[in-house]
Amino acid sequence: MTFTSSMSHGARRDGFERVRNLITRHRRAWAEQYLGAYVEGRWRSQLEEVAHQHHRFVAAKGRPPTLPQFARFATTAANHWTGGDLGALYTAIGEPTPSQQERPTRLLTEDGYDFARRVYQELGGKPVDHDTWVNNPEETQRQWQLSRLATESLRHLQLQEALGQPPTAKEFGAQRLTWPWPGEETEGWPILERVLATLTRASLAPATTRSPTSPLPGEESGTLQLRTRGANAAIRTEPTTVRVTCTGAPVDVSAVLLTRNGKVRSDHDLVFYNHPSHGGVSVGGGTVTADLGLIPDDIATIAVIVSIDLEAQPAAVFDHHTQWQADITQPSRTQLAFTPDPFSSGETVTIAVELYRHTTGWKARAVGQGYDTGLAGLATDYGIDVEA
Repeated sequence: MTFTSSMSHGARRDGFERVRNLITRHRRAWAEQYLGAYVEGRWRSQLEEVAHQHHRFVAAKGRPPTLPQFARFATTAANHWTGGDLGALYTAIGEPTPSQQERPTRLLTEDGYDFARRVYQELGGKPVDHDTWVNNPEETQRQWQLSRLATESLRHLQLQEALGQPPTAKEFGAQRLTWPWPGEETEGWPILERVLATLTRASLAPATTRSPTSPLPGEESGTLQLRTRGANAAIRTEPTTVRVTCTGAPVDVSAVLLTRNGKVRSDHDLVFYNHPSHGGVSVGGGTVTADLGLIPDDIATIAVIVSIDLEAQPAAVFDHHTQWQADITQPSRTQLAFTPDPFSSGETVTIAVELYRHTTGWKARAVGQGYDTGLAGLATDYGIDVEA
């Protein structure tokens, strides 16, 4: 059997209009019969899933989710069915929005793709040609990271519209992103905020003029204060002690050894009171000690974890009354300190600080990320098998 096909250019063959009209007629008939039911099924299933997640949260926590918490499971449905408006999605599922202030005029007044492209350009993004892609992988990676931030800027606007004000770095989830600046998130977050404020003509949140790592007048000059989440400072490759002190509730301090993909190699990489030493890291008495010269080469980060001892105080959470401070010291007299702003969402577990590899050395970073899902939520993020 032989099949022969041919193409012509510049003219339509006889019968083209009849075939086109036949296809169009059948497509219209299908749409009239099935499209409405298909679309209704899609929006009903997605809104019902959001309502289900909302009710599960209330049942577990005894209170409605905050807007940032709601956004974690409702963003996709909002983008599909309410034009990205989280407040309208609350109305659609029959729930009152927790933000009662009047929301501002829609910030995104153009196509989302065009806006993200403008953000990318303002952040310093430029097309990656073949020569750069082949010969300069660092710049290629940097451009990819800028592109990711530009895409995430749409979610920033979505949260800002829902909250009635620009989200904080924690509400935005800045910690989960890579910031391609020497100062990482500390330097990159204000840049992103300024770009978005310029492009939307919105006002920035009040900014402090103090450096994130500068000491306040009257403080001991030998201790460098890590003032904001994401602030970092270089440390030496030597034994390093992280001591955590907490007021308001008893806490457990542990450490997690993480590879470059942010996951543990095995459950042994969790160092805690029942497994107090592993891979150059030990814990005891509210203190984590890491001999940075002995850390395995495939470990990129050591995360210091502070969790409330719920057996001793079952109802405790981190808040204005229960706060911790992390002090980092080294034999070379390096002294760093970090006290986060009070937590407010029922967190019982927090990542306090991280010690991480940077080029050929090490740095310390203030994190202050909380979990209202307890140790199980943190274990899931780090790839720890909590059932083992």
